[in-house]
Amino acid sequence: MWKFCPKECERLKFPKPGTFLKANGHDGKIWGWKKECNMTNKKAGKILLACIRTRKMTLPQLETVRKSLAYSYQLRGNAVTKYQKNWSEVTNVWKAVDQKKCAPTRSNKPRLIPTPEELKAAFTSQWDPSRNKMPFLKSVIGRRAAFDIFFSGHRPNKDIGKLKASRRHEVNEREGWMWTEFKGGRSKLSGPKKSSRKWKQWAVCWCKDGRHVAPTLRERYNLDPDGNPTDGKPGFDDRCIIAGFQFTNLWLAKKNWRRYPNLIGVGRGKSHKGNIGNSDFGTVVKLAKDWLADNGLGPYDTNAGRKAYAGVLDKLNICYEWGFENHGDKYSTWENNYQAGCRRENEDFSRRTQSNVPRIATRALRQISTWMGMGNKQPARQMSLLERQNDMILRGMGLSTQANQILLGLNAKFAEKREPALQSEASVKPESVEPVGPMVREHSVRKSLGISRALKTNHV
Repeated sequence: MWKFCPKECERLKFPKPGTFLKANGHDGKIWGWKKECNMTNKKAGKILLACIRTRKMTLPQLETVRKSLAYSYQLRGNAVTKYQKNWSEVTNVWKAVDQKKCAPTRSNKPRLIPTPEELKAAFTSQWDPSRNKMPFLKSVIGRRAAFDIFFSGHRPNKDIGKLKASRRHEVNEREGWMWTEFKGGRSKLSGPKKSSRKWKQWAVCWCKDGRHVAPTLRERYNLDPDGNPTDGKPGFDDRCIIAGFQFTNLWLAKKNWRRYPNLIGVGRGKSHKGNIGNSDFGTVVKLAKDWLADNGLGPYDTNAGRKAYAGVLDKLNICYEWGFENHGDKYSTWENNYQAGCRRENEDFSRRTQSNVPRIATRALRQISTWMGMGNKQPARQMSLLERQNDMILRGMGLSTQANQILLGLNAKFAEKREPALQSEASVKPESVEPVGPMVREHSVRKSLGISRALKTNHV
């Protein structure tokens, strides 16, 4: 209401959002106590009529205004009955609402979505000073931001905001995994469930040959004022999300580790951005899109991350139970909105909490990593006795490549075999064929008859 009708709100003396008591149950954004609400029947009708007359609000927005007024009706202590659930003036004014005269609604569904092949090309590429314009230090943070949004499918506002504010991280170099905890738990929960479901963003090692190599202070002090290696070599595998996280936190104490640290200037005038500061980066999703553009990809929609993650799961035929450990949606929500026809291995799977076991929480991520050719080379998949026997038969037949493709969830194909070329009739010279005379044919017939008679005699 304040956004579209500020003058009318001032005339009706409505308090501005955020000026209410913080402890009113709504964090002070709207009224939460009866003494804070000065709504009356006439005021409710006037503010709704003013919103309609702007012709700038869509029908769903006007319905939200009506619901907000119904909340104020209950907050003022009015009884809710079967026939009276809102202010009477609101009911009368609502009759004048015409959907055709409302502002047209715009779809917020993403259209520009990165494909699995494009994501693979981006995350398997290493920083190259001759190709990339983004400084190395900023590129390391940008790769991590793109990994969280477009590779892992986290929401660019709520989820990334919780990862940005988090100070809880754990790195296990020996087993090759790390996680960052969402501050306040998983998003999209309300009521008693809000902040009750812990959630983590996982990553696995993408170092060469699956052996993690952590950066050291030598790599930190090898940077110039612009944030680029002085010799052009980073000194570690910058494709690895874990190694990049360790590198950007070499400037900070462990208790202050950040997932998206900001860049500050160094040198005279501080025009160069080659140092890590003590604050968080600004717009993380813009940084992620800039990093993809620096690698020759995009542009993509800001909210395309979950669709992109669903595309990777669909390509590799990863079941819902594995992908759930990352996106956390119910099967009906995920299948209806993101991955149509998503396959389930267990119809009774109803768990809504994320597993704390690294092997279970990173199953989908490790399979995707194997398909990308980074980290562990062998697909991490449990097989039944029959599946192990079939896998052994395929490898015994020399079809190891196809066996690995099946384990990755891909549709395996046989190598095309060329048939031997037959000699055409035109290549046979006519003069090389000797004509058969009548005497030769008669002799052959007599000879064959003699053989058949001899066979019959011996048989008798």
